[in-house]
Amino acid sequence: MINTVQPNFKQSNSLVKRGLAQLLKRKVDFPYKTSTTWIKDLSFLGNDGSNSIILGDGGVSPLKCIFLGVAACASYDLLEIMKKQRTPLEKLEISVDGIRDEKKTGRPIKDIHMIFKVSGQNVKQQKVEKAIDTSINQYCGVYATIKNTSNVTYEVVIKD
Repeated sequence: MINTVQPNFKQSNSLVKRGLAQLLKRKVDFPYKTSTTWIKDLSFLGNDGSNSIILGDGGVSPLKCIFLGVAACASYDLLEIMKKQRTPLEKLEISVDGIRDEKKTGRPIKDIHMIFKVSGQNVKQQKVEKAIDTSINQYCGVYATIKNTSNVTYEVVIKD
């Protein structure tokens, strides 16, 4: 038996009300599906249908999943762009640090700083930076999701 949850719109704005109500009426088939199952205490198993990850105690925190997501998302296109420019990367590591806004409700992510450590033959700083800008600003759905609520910065370190 499938239960349909009717959202409580008392505190929502009317635009959100209309948008969600329209989605519920149309019975939209959302293409991205995941499930999260409570294991015990504060541990959860996240699954996307083919891969799993432990979240919470004993695993990655939900907040850090956002950091991992933006790094992986930026990486996909960065690697492809560099390859198309005939300067493929041999190694890529991205460190992501973040700060939460402790003054706002929910303590959202305020600042994210990414450090791209790259290596490869004839890799030039300017080309990598341009490829990262393109990747993040044109292709990365995770960045597009967080860019209006978080200040995202990055730096590039070229390693030999």
